[in-house]
Amino acid sequence: EFENPLRYLLSIREEAEKFGICAIQPPPSWKPPFMLDLNKLRFPTRVQKINELLVRKVQRLKFMKALTEFCDGRGTPLKKIPDVSGRAVD
Repeated sequence: EFENPLRYLLSIREEAEKFGICAIQPPPSWKPPFMLDLNKLRFPTRVQKINELLVRKVQRLKFMKALTEFCDGRGTPLKKIPDVSGRAVD
C-alpha cells in the first residue's frame, strides 16, 4: 500500500474526509527519498539590529518615555525620534 504514498492517500481520502483528520503511520521499513537539492538550498537571513532586540525593548521604552517627558517639561514636545549621525538615539 505504501509503495506510492500519494496513491495511498487518494485511496483512503473518502473515508478520512468523514472525520476531518487522519493519522497515517508508515511501515517501519518505509524510507522516504531525500528530495532536497543541496546545491540550491538557501536559508534567507535578516539583519538583526542589536538595539531593537527584545531584551532591550523595555529599556528603550523607558528611555523614550523619559525623553518625551523631559522635552514636554521644557515646552518643546518630541515630534520625532532624534538621531545622531543618521542613527536613532536609544
